[in-house]
Amino acid sequence: MWLVCYARTFDDLAAMARTAYDNLRPGGEYVGVEMNPRFDWQGPPATEYGLTHRPGARFPGGRELMVTLHVDPPITFRACHWEAEPIVDAFHAAGFTSAGFVPAVGPGGEFWADFRQNPTVTAIRAVKGQR
Repeated sequence: MWLVCYARTFDDLAAMARTAYDNLRPGGEYVGVEMNPRFDWQGPPATEYGLTHRPGARFPGGRELMVTLHVDPPITFRACHWEAEPIVDAFHAAGFTSAGFVPAVGPGGEFWADFRQNPTVTAIRAVKGQR
């Protein structure tokens, strides 16, 4: 798992993708869990699942966040919420022949209804060419 939410600039994002690319064999796959680039900030939040996102300043391709994990004691950290296009562009620039998001599938039951409607996480899958 590699979390691109720690990339502060597109260059950081591209360097992370390149590191993943360089460490895969030809035909290998990178799969990572990422913040959902299509998360709807006006939709249901993730607080009831133990996570609070506080959006901050926008930057080209995304926005800064403060994230709090509601554990004992709470943990707060800074992250970046990237839009889909810069993430996919970074993986293609690194040399991956395909890159895209795999939709999150939440568990059943009423408790997870908001997550299924507005998932906070998703997976990205990128494939390194055979050469």
